[in-house]
Amino acid sequence: VASMRAGCNRALSEGAHIRDYDVVWIEDILGDLIVPIPSEELARMDRASYAGAFSLMKVIRDFVECCPGGGPVSSRDVGKYLKSVEIADTNMLEELKEAHGGLRTFLMERS
Repeated sequence: VASMRAGCNRALSEGAHIRDYDVVWIEDILGDLIVPIPSEELARMDRASYAGAFSLMKVIRDFVECCPGGGPVSSRDVGKYLKSVEIADTNMLEELKEAHGGLRTFLMERS
């Protein structure tokens, strides 16, 4: 049984009857359960970007749906297209790289 001390039923933790379980106090292992976010990821999350994830996904989806030539689309094609879409003093590809680490990471986080 895993419980917080303040929320555990006393019959489970202090009962005199024979039992085939132990109580694991979450407070005792909290340090093992909470993993700090790596500084690189934290920097990406704290950074204000011009394009949000929804906007990036919509631009990528629209490009894939309306792909010139109608054939399969490679990540290189998507990258070239995003580089051509200018926003403020940068482009969508640079925004995607800065905020999400790259196209693959961005798409894998949303699949």
